[in-house]
Amino acid sequence: MLVEQNFTPDTTTPNDLLVDLSALYKIQPATAIWRAVEIHEILKEGLPGGVGLDLGCGDGALTGLILKYLPKPPEMIGLDYDPAEIDVARKRGVYTDTVVAGGEDMPLDDNSVDFVFSNSVLEHLPDLDATIGECARVLKPGGTMIATVPEPQFRALLGGPLTPFKRHDAYVDKIDARLAHHNYLDADAWRDLFAKHGMTLTRAKGYLNGRQVRRWERFSNVTAGILQGLGASNALLYRLQRFTRSDDPTANGLLEDTAPAAWRGLWAKCVAGRALAAMDDDRNGEDGNGCLLIKATKPGAVGEAPSG
Repeated sequence: MLVEQNFTPDTTTPNDLLVDLSALYKIQPATAIWRAVEIHEILKEGLPGGVGLDLGCGDGALTGLILKYLPKPPEMIGLDYDPAEIDVARKRGVYTDTVVAGGEDMPLDDNSVDFVFSNSVLEHLPDLDATIGECARVLKPGGTMIATVPEPQFRALLGGPLTPFKRHDAYVDKIDARLAHHNYLDADAWRDLFAKHGMTLTRAKGYLNGRQVRRWERFSNVTAGILQGLGASNALLYRLQRFTRSDDPTANGLLEDTAPAAWRGLWAKCVAGRALAAMDDDRNGEDGNGCLLIKATKPGAVGEAPSG
């Protein structure tokens, strides 16, 4: 189990996070690689104080891990459209409240949360415009939205098919289908979308450089990619992922790690190890980055009553 600790940017690396993520993604090394880099960026940025909305919270395990690293974890409300995921999230103790709903129609009051947090969710939403509008509505004046999302460059950074006779565009489309990605916006497009709903983009930082994208790709292709090639649907892949996760929460909302410590060490060594030294490379890649950490603010001072 993850020992309670605070994040230190100078000493905590994606490889360190990868060891903890091995407890959450026992059969998903590709996902763990992506999340290790992603969570590292989130922790460097930090989360605001007050009450936050975790948009697309899932079972709460990943947010529970993030909060374990924060010196002063904020209060969080978990929102997800899947009742089964919310049922597990409710048991973890990560959230002060949980809500079953989609992002495009949130049953929350206007100006009711201090910040919205969304980790690798917005790219999956068919109605992104309505969801951003809802985020702007529920945020208090002066509130912040923080999200991690893939950007258009992600597709270009993929290494491509191993077989020479397969078209690159068809290969990329298959990756998109596996990931259920609907949206790839660059910083300018996010700026325009937030502006449409009265918010201002204040930060757009790239992460997941080309080497890291292709490292994720190789592991993904020999796990979920093989199953997809054999005809497994996304629904089946999702059920397999859930099958490997415990529904029994432990203190502070983390999954109970039933795997022996030796397995965790071996898992992390095989997936991380010397071969994954690039995991610690958080410099912007010369060939670009596959993802963005974005922040946007709602006009007005924190706590200020809305005009009109």
